[in-house]
Amino acid sequence: MLGVLLPLLVAIAVAVVVLAVVAIPARRSGRDLLTDRGEAVFVKVKTGAGEIGPKAGEIASQAAAGVAKVLPKERRH
Repeated sequence: MLGVLLPLLVAIAVAVVVLAVVAIPARRSGRDLLTDRGEAVFVKVKTGAGEIGPKAGEIASQAAAGVAKVLPKERRH
């Protein structure tokens, strides 16, 4: 388990260092972190994620109703 966890932690640490080395000076000099295309993608993903929540809840409710029909009453929780 340590053989998987240690490289994962090292990779996360390297990513944080790279982000700090690149992003902090860019923000201090007044540059944007994302290009115009990147901003557009971010907005599209953010609005799409907001629409998924209610749909996911509806699908989960339908799945629960389907399971309730299949399972005998004594097996339901």
